[in-house]
Amino acid sequence: MKQKSLNFQQAIVDFMKSKANRMEKELNVPGNWYFNEGDEQEIKSWTNEEAAKVWEKIKHNIFKLNCSGLRYELCPFCHYYGYEHNGCYKALKNPICVKCGYGKRHGICIGDENQESQYKKILHAFEDSRISMYKFFTNEYYLKLIDKIENENAKAIA
Repeated sequence: MKQKSLNFQQAIVDFMKSKANRMEKELNVPGNWYFNEGDEQEIKSWTNEEAAKVWEKIKHNIFKLNCSGLRYELCPFCHYYGYEHNGCYKALKNPICVKCGYGKRHGICIGDENQESQYKKILHAFEDSRISMYKFFTNEYYLKLIDKIENENAKAIA
């Protein structure tokens, strides 16, 4: 049966959960540092149209720009809130980061040096393990993950 549409909220949740589970399993990073129940509830509150736009931006960055790692190009919350990267990490002064639900739950990703967000803790875990996040979350990993999520999501809809 041909896929009509995806449940985009669930696709994004699965995307985030997969990454959190992988870090927890292979890096011993608590999965809820990256993705928690509040994040899931927020994503599920988005309309399917909003979630579809976010999903398509993430896919574009994976398929067309070959993105890897844990970067804003792959963050559904950055896309949802309209984050525009300007080359500097002055997130505390960025109104997008201040209003971001993810930032409220986990701490602003690249914010105040005196405050360590859970994102920064994750980056430190990669450094401490001497593992490149770009080699851990390669573009190939993301390509396979998108394919898996879309295939499973389509089966659930059918």
